[in-house]
Amino acid sequence: MGPATSPNTAPPALTSGPTSNACSSATPSKPIRPTAGLRVESHYDLAMATEVSTVTLGSGLDLSYMEQGDPSGPALVLLPGPTDSLWSYQSVLERIPPSIRTVAVSQRGHGDSDRPPNGYQVGDFAADVVPLLDALRIERAVLARI
Repeated sequence: MGPATSPNTAPPALTSGPTSNACSSATPSKPIRPTAGLRVESHYDLAMATEVSTVTLGSGLDLSYMEQGDPSGPALVLLPGPTDSLWSYQSVLERIPPSIRTVAVSQRGHGDSDRPPNGYQVGDFAADVVPLLDALRIERAVLARI
């Protein structure tokens, strides 16, 4: 466990964003502060999910994603909302136990994923999920979305 903080003392800022130079222009680092009065302790390595990878679906579409945790553990796939990318889950990833295989993805047209000229209906986004799971060799997963 981390050091205890007094309720009257502001906790130190956590840093969010990528550590590689390749992505730093797209998502600059910025401090994250917990809500006033909320005490946050992370029991996990805050630098676990800092590398972005790309997976090509059977359709040829490339999606960017971050993955962390035990590849043999239960899978959790984080799908961002319609205007977000995988970076919207950075502070969540920092708090997920390493025993869970966690994948945060940027869907088509978002983040560093491909931007096809069409295919932005809800059904198109949903149709990418099973091929994503197949490409990452994930047989079963819990899906979560902001």
